[in-house]
Amino acid sequence: MAVDQLQERLFGQDAAYRLSACFSSGMECRYSVSRQPHNLTSSMSDPTSKNAVKAPPDRDWEEPLQAYLAQPPFWLEFPAAIEARFLLRGRPARLKRFLFCLRWSLAVLTVMVLCDGLLLGTNKEWAFGLRLFALGSCAAGLLVLPRERFAAHRERSMAALCVVMAVCQVLIVYAGDGMATQLYDGALVLVLLLCNQVARVRLRQALPFTLMWWLLFVFQELFHAESSWREVFSGGVFAAVIAAMSLSAKRAMELDNRATFALKSLNAINADKLAHANAELLALVHFDPLTQLANRRHCGEYYERMLRNAVRERTPLAVLFVDIDYFKRFNDTYGHHAGDDCLCFVATMVRYAARRPLDLAVRYGGEEFVVILAGTDQHDAIRIAEDLCSQIYQVRLPHETHPLGRVTVSIGVCAGRPDAATASSNLLNTADRALYQAKQDGRNRVAFIPLGAPATSVE
Repeated sequence: MAVDQLQERLFGQDAAYRLSACFSSGMECRYSVSRQPHNLTSSMSDPTSKNAVKAPPDRDWEEPLQAYLAQPPFWLEFPAAIEARFLLRGRPARLKRFLFCLRWSLAVLTVMVLCDGLLLGTNKEWAFGLRLFALGSCAAGLLVLPRERFAAHRERSMAALCVVMAVCQVLIVYAGDGMATQLYDGALVLVLLLCNQVARVRLRQALPFTLMWWLLFVFQELFHAESSWREVFSGGVFAAVIAAMSLSAKRAMELDNRATFALKSLNAINADKLAHANAELLALVHFDPLTQLANRRHCGEYYERMLRNAVRERTPLAVLFVDIDYFKRFNDTYGHHAGDDCLCFVATMVRYAARRPLDLAVRYGGEEFVVILAGTDQHDAIRIAEDLCSQIYQVRLPHETHPLGRVTVSIGVCAGRPDAATASSNLLNTADRALYQAKQDGRNRVAFIPLGAPATSVE
């Protein structure tokens, strides 16, 4: 709820314009009664710590991943968003495998060129040209696949290169003569293993390649001059068994890889949910649920840390004790809900006073607030307290039972350079005594007590 809306709700529409009076000096108006969680990094810990809660980008993947593990689809693909992340994470490993396959293919094809010259009786030039075409295709793949703009087409390109090598092998068998060509029958099996087991292209590319490979194997059997239909049929059945085994093994490997990714993602989601729950629990422990300021427990911990830093670095430290004047009367007059809204408004003003990274605004209890100002001497601390007291006064939030007719605060200030002999409670206790002095002097004012000095009231 904005401040002007709060004023309208509590005191009528004609009070909404009054907020601008407290910023007549040119201060930008950014006050609002915020009930959102306060930034953990700015108030709970040092600026270098990282305790802020960040929602994981893939928390909504939990149910799809669990459904995938329970029943993987035929093509083994995740939903679109998860599939994109899976492919992105596995891209470097896939490129490394593809380049490894192409390098070995170049080496094997080079050896096959020598074998062609020794084993083939005729048409050596035809076989040599086909081998050079396959070698050129592999070399082109080595040059093209590492480029990032071809990343989305690497698997299809790898499958296409395997098809090129298989077709070249079949054409060499077709052009050969005699029984020597039968020595090349096993070369097609190597191409199948290269694509499905070594390169491990995805199932969507592996299945059509395997079907094409089976057809090429059958055609290769038909090209043999001495092959009868029984031999062709037996060869086709044999090739179908090899293709089915290769495809089943390839699907099992891909399913295992994807299941590992799904389990790791679920573990990361659960770990992030646990961290988020711990951070929320920490916020509940250290923050006031109404005003979203730090609570008294966190105030004690943070004050001790700032006091040690001030002693070690010999820097000043200031504490402000803020109390809403006649707040019990306000609650009795307007009700507790209106009192909560008034607390939130004052808390917003107090939070602005502690706007530096190492400052801390605290709801100390009831209508009392504390501001810890690191590296602040007495002059700056008094100025900040006077500005806060004046701004709340000039807002003119009506308070019928207040002698001034509006909501005001009293502030006690203590500042100094603590040393090793300074008790940890001295600053807080002295600021509390200064607050008592401000109330004794008539409220709506600032009272300052330096360490070891009597109280002085500031009108």
